[in-house]
Amino acid sequence: MFFLTKTNHISYDANWISKTSVNRGKNGKKSKYINMNDSIFEYRKATIEDIDELVRTRIIVLRAVNKLSYDVDMSVVEKESNAYYKRALENGEHIAYLV
Repeated sequence: MFFLTKTNHISYDANWISKTSVNRGKNGKKSKYINMNDSIFEYRKATIEDIDELVRTRIIVLRAVNKLSYDVDMSVVEKESNAYYKRALENGEHIAYLV
């Protein structure tokens, strides 16, 4: 799963996008499908219900970027990230799209 995030704006190359449609995903949430370069991607805006996935992915990225082994304790980062996403998703400070 990939995430697109925004804080101030969304920018994209309109030439990549040939068709966008809206459907309900398997979980009943509204999902959009975008056709880019003959590949179809489903995406939807993250909600509070997606915090666990956002935090899990953040930990994976932080481990990779900082070259941390899996025996490094990330529990504090996990707890603080969870609190951040809860606050920021609720007040619109952080917007994430799940792809």
